[in-house]
Amino acid sequence: MPAMSQVRQYSIEICQRGGAKLDHLIAVTVGEFDG
Repeated sequence: MPAMSQVRQYSIEICQRGGAKLDHLIAVTVGEFDG
């Protein structure tokens, strides 16, 4: 199961919605772990 892909997609949706800085930080962290 592409768990990382699902997490990344969720983070992307948050960013597109203009989420808080914390959400952006999560997206950046996930991006770093994903390579």
